[in-house]
Amino acid sequence: VELRGLPVAAHIRTPAEDRGALGLFLQRAQRARQDFVPTRDDLLAIQQICRRVEGMPLGIELAAAWVRNLSCSEIARELSQSYDAIVARARDIPARHRSLGAVFDHSWQLLDAIERRALRRVAIFRGGFSRQAAIRVLESDAIGDSTSLPTVLAALVDKSLVRVERGPNNTSRYTLHEVIRQHALARLGEHPDELMETQRQHAGYFAEWLANQEGMLKSALQRDALQAINIEMENLRAAWQWGIERQQPAIFLAMANPIAWFWEIRGWWRDGAAMLEQASTALRPLAADAQATDEARSAYWLLVTLEGWNRIRFDPAHAEMLLQSSIEPLRRISYRRATHQGLIAPAYLMMFAGEYDRAQPLLEEASALARAEGYEWELSVDHTLLSLLEVLRGNYDRATRRLNESLALTRSVGDPRMIGLGLTYLGMAALALNLDAVDAPAGNMTVVLG
Repeated sequence: VELRGLPVAAHIRTPAEDRGALGLFLQRAQRARQDFVPTRDDLLAIQQICRRVEGMPLGIELAAAWVRNLSCSEIARELSQSYDAIVARARDIPARHRSLGAVFDHSWQLLDAIERRALRRVAIFRGGFSRQAAIRVLESDAIGDSTSLPTVLAALVDKSLVRVERGPNNTSRYTLHEVIRQHALARLGEHPDELMETQRQHAGYFAEWLANQEGMLKSALQRDALQAINIEMENLRAAWQWGIERQQPAIFLAMANPIAWFWEIRGWWRDGAAMLEQASTALRPLAADAQATDEARSAYWLLVTLEGWNRIRFDPAHAEMLLQSSIEPLRRISYRRATHQGLIAPAYLMMFAGEYDRAQPLLEEASALARAEGYEWELSVDHTLLSLLEVLRGNYDRATRRLNESLALTRSVGDPRMIGLGLTYLGMAALALNLDAVDAPAGNMTVVLG
């Protein structure tokens, strides 16, 4: 199996000049049907076909042969449903080359039992995986230790079933061609207990991994953390979905805060709100139970308040309902970071509704909590928001002093996002002071949402 597929042109060039996947398809299509002349719509469909098989020459050749019977759009549609939809019918083609599934089945038969188990388990990963992630997913097997795993992965690489690439910081990152991944995943599905355990290990690993990224994400290393999270996004989404399907509070307590700050930085508020709503809906029965655990209640109300935080930007009425409903429940839980979030989120909304006297006690309560628990990042947020409150009230001299103090704390933490917001608010106060008069009420000032 040739895993290093041909390049698929991002933009359609003159077909005759293409030396990559598109050119191969056209060459084989014209061999199958001599009068084949692609239209622009055909070329767009051929691009989809080539991307679907990731430039794999055999996949391209099998697909191109079907132009005798199907349009290019129909071939693309068939492939989107199943890789095995395209089967060679010529009698002179060996049986193991007549479909992508047949190619995989032939390669599968050449693996020993340990290699088969390893391949079907690593198929759970989406978008690639590190050696550490593979160890976690395979740890219940004899191959799941740091000494033997590289040998097994190397064997799969040598047999062209796994690709190894250089990831960030010159680390090894493994990927599977999507054709191979889907067929190996189907083999994993033949072992229901093993599938469930593999999914559990996968979700647990990425929940812990994301929780460990939170410190970097809220520090001067934010850019590195953003890159790392971007790389693992498909795996993180799969872990989140598993938490929904299995109603796992621990998954969301580990993932919710860091992924919410990631969405905040990226501005992905609508996507974030949708994922948070799905998760809270899944946990609602657990949290509502009279015997609900503190973990279940903490996870549920944290998801609710984070959904409200995300909705402030595009659905403030719904956001207010969610945030108001979560204040008291979050005060009664032991997961204090969730309590803190439950205090600052509604306070933030109140500030921009002009309800300064309602917002201030919540921010002061959050600040006291963060100080008592030693939450430096959270404390920097509290100080920044309390300073902004003075800006909104029109107390520009006091706001300037407080913002300079909060900026010193924010800079010591190092989060570029919070430093930028602090400087923005300081600039607002300085501008108002220089103007020497503000005709409009402070609550009507345009403010960058944090």
